[in-house]
Amino acid sequence: MSSPSIFSMLKHISLVSLSVGCLTACGSVPSTPSTTGANLMGEAALLALTKAPWKLVTVQEGSALPSARLKAGIPANHMRMTIAKDRVSVTGGCNNIGGKVVLGQEGSFKVYDLMSTEMACEAERMQADTEMTEYLTAMAFYEVTQKRLKLMGDQKTLSFVTAALSK
Repeated sequence: MSSPSIFSMLKHISLVSLSVGCLTACGSVPSTPSTTGANLMGEAALLALTKAPWKLVTVQEGSALPSARLKAGIPANHMRMTIAKDRVSVTGGCNNIGGKVVLGQEGSFKVYDLMSTEMACEAERMQADTEMTEYLTAMAFYEVTQKRLKLMGDQKTLSFVTAALSK
C-alpha cells in the first residue's frame, strides 16, 4: 500500500471514531433530570404520549408543594390534555384550547400557536383556561411512563396520569 492510501484510511478511521465518540457522549447526557428508571425514551415515549388522553393531577411552581387545584380555584383533575402527532388540545376549563406541539425524542417539549374557542363561562373556568395556556407555553421538557406524564419548564411542573386510570 502506498502512504497516501494509508493516510486516507487512517483519516477515515479517525473521523468514524470521533463521530461514534461524539454520539456516545451526546446520547449519554440526559436533557432533563430523571426521577425514575422507568421513563420511556425515543419512539416508545412518543407512542405513550399520543396513546391516551392525559388528566392533570398536580401543578407545582418553584419549591412550593404540588397542588391539586389550579390558582383559578378549580380542581386540576378537571383538565384533560390530548396529544396527537403534532397537535395538542386541552379541555376542562371553559373553552377548548389547541395548538401545535413539537415533541423531541430526547424529551424536549414545545407548544406554540395556541388558540381557544371564545365561549363565556364563570370567571374561575375562564381563568383556568388562561392558566393552562400559560403553563403549556412555559413547558420545555417531558418525562413519560406508560401511565404518567410530567411536563417541566420555567420552574413549573405539571403532572398527569392517563385519563383511563382515573375512571
